[in-house]
Amino acid sequence: MPSVEHRPSLLGMDASQAHKVSSEFQPSAEFQSGGASAASTGKQGYAQGSELPWGVSSPRTGDSLPTFHYSAMPFMDFPKEFEYSLEAGDNIQSFSSASQDVKLITQVLENVTNGFYLDTNGADGEVSSNTLLLELTGWRGLIMEPRVYEFVVLWGKFRKAWLFLGAMSPHENATKVGFARDGTIDMLSGHKIHTYALPRFLEEMGGRKTIDFWNLNSGGYEAEILNETLLHSGKSIEFGVILVKFDGRRTGRGYQDFVQERSKDKTEEIIFEIFHNASFKYIGGMDAYWINTVEPRWWFKDAVFVNPAYFEKRGIPTPWSVKAAPPPPLSYPLEDHDWEGFSTWNSGYSETDEIDRIVSYIERAKKESKATEPAAKAHRVDALRLLE
Repeated sequence: MPSVEHRPSLLGMDASQAHKVSSEFQPSAEFQSGGASAASTGKQGYAQGSELPWGVSSPRTGDSLPTFHYSAMPFMDFPKEFEYSLEAGDNIQSFSSASQDVKLITQVLENVTNGFYLDTNGADGEVSSNTLLLELTGWRGLIMEPRVYEFVVLWGKFRKAWLFLGAMSPHENATKVGFARDGTIDMLSGHKIHTYALPRFLEEMGGRKTIDFWNLNSGGYEAEILNETLLHSGKSIEFGVILVKFDGRRTGRGYQDFVQERSKDKTEEIIFEIFHNASFKYIGGMDAYWINTVEPRWWFKDAVFVNPAYFEKRGIPTPWSVKAAPPPPLSYPLEDHDWEGFSTWNSGYSETDEIDRIVSYIERAKKESKATEPAAKAHRVDALRLLE
């Protein structure tokens, strides 16, 4: 039997002794110092060292812990300048769970290019994302995600968006909100994360005043966020289109009003009233699903609202309806036939028409994003000649 080299225990040693014993298992000094140097210089990007990537650690290296916990301003990561790192590779495709991105571009946002989106609780930034396709066509935005694991995966996609490890506040004050593993709100959870009202985020990004598209999914307190944003602290912000995903709260995990049990019907009533008071118009639902397995009935998980004033201000037609993809196929036959509604479902444009419209949309976005004024003379390096 080969002999095994005896190694002293690391217990009871000071730091220098332990490092000496285990040095052969340590990365190089250059690798270990990479993260600290990147963080100390304040450069954006990921650090190739012992530190977590810039924007992922909470707080980041160099940040004050008391400031991080009690500050009224959110810490946000900058949009990435690197190539995307997507599971889809270089493919241009629908990333939504039920083609919401394609339907929105071809039917609702067809005259809005290179806009700014807000993605609330954006998960990993790719799977079931309603904003990634918009971003690939030239949009930029802000993505929030309260769950740490999903946020780190999101960070690694190198999205061209501001990122925030947290969520939106249910009221005007900065607070901590708890979330369960599946992303639903849970004030009894051990994982509580920072949340702020929308104006605080926009202040951090230079005082932006317009959100062209808002994908809202906050795990159960969407109505509270909408009420605060559209009717109170965020009522001066201009919104174009809002897609909100909502459901009922089946268990009240906490004593706060925004986590108490509430049916989906009551939630829907509240949300529609908020949008009505904010002068938004409902134009249709998306992401159809089955709500009764005995006698098939379907309903929508998402609701789409538009702000007519936003479109009128830009002199473009206001969309008044949107056609969604059908519900998923039934997992079992009904007597001797499938649901007959599939044959009569109106999905809007055909797949061929949608592809043509997406291609046309991308070409128009590229054209409209080109500079319309010549570059300043001082920046024409190749043409500039200094006189001797």
